[in-house]
Amino acid sequence: MSSHCRNVMADRNLIEKMKNENVDLAITEPFDMCGYEFFEAISVRAHVAVYSCSRLDHVTEIIGQPTPLSYVPGAQSAFGEKMNIWERFMNFFQFKGRSYIFQMIGDADHEAARESHPNLRSWRIPLAADQSRNSQMLKKHGGAVVLSKFDLANPVKVSKTIETVLSDPKYQKNADRLAEILHNQPINATETLIKYIEFAAKFGKLPSLDNQGRHQSFIQYFFLDIIAIISLTSLISLYISYRIVNCAFRKCFGTGCSRSESKSKKE
Repeated sequence: MSSHCRNVMADRNLIEKMKNENVDLAITEPFDMCGYEFFEAISVRAHVAVYSCSRLDHVTEIIGQPTPLSYVPGAQSAFGEKMNIWERFMNFFQFKGRSYIFQMIGDADHEAARESHPNLRSWRIPLAADQSRNSQMLKKHGGAVVLSKFDLANPVKVSKTIETVLSDPKYQKNADRLAEILHNQPINATETLIKYIEFAAKFGKLPSLDNQGRHQSFIQYFFLDIIAIISLTSLISLYISYRIVNCAFRKCFGTGCSRSESKSKKE
């Protein structure tokens, strides 16, 4: 992928030709990370990212959209939204691990682009396969049965699963209902896309709409610093309260507030 990006960005004639077009708006999918480098090189005023699949959790991390991993499966996860403690543990580390991997892939494309255009800004748009999560979404709607890729080695299980889906009318009924729901959505997807494209072409980049959450560290985002301060303050308060109560108790029973006082009284 980085070699492809290097070849595109090294094509000076293509870059100059596209610059002369004075493009106001560019549209791309976040699967191809080099597209954003290309937009930067030809000085595109604004761009729109579109994709027809479900939400990419790595992309949401880039734009600062919350990703509640306790019940939202990662792109590579084979779990549904109801996860036990082990599945939540695996979902968390799958997400973080793949985020790091695709960040490295994005860096490779960026460095390849910088070989021809060293003044480019850094873009890190990750790539992820989301088939596992998509199948779980269909299962949630009652229109599918999910098999693991390891089940392909078991032809009996595969055959029975296919037979179940084809013979049980509930799967067809649920699939038809889902199709009708999608067809009758209150907001038309095509009209929404056109409106956003027209909006982006008219106003360009809007830094005021940038989500501050994407700039926060892990500690800031999850209030770990605040929790640490509150915990430390609570522990200190508990200790002081304990010392006060202990001292008052000793005074009431004539034992004093400290060992030194007790020793002096005995002497």
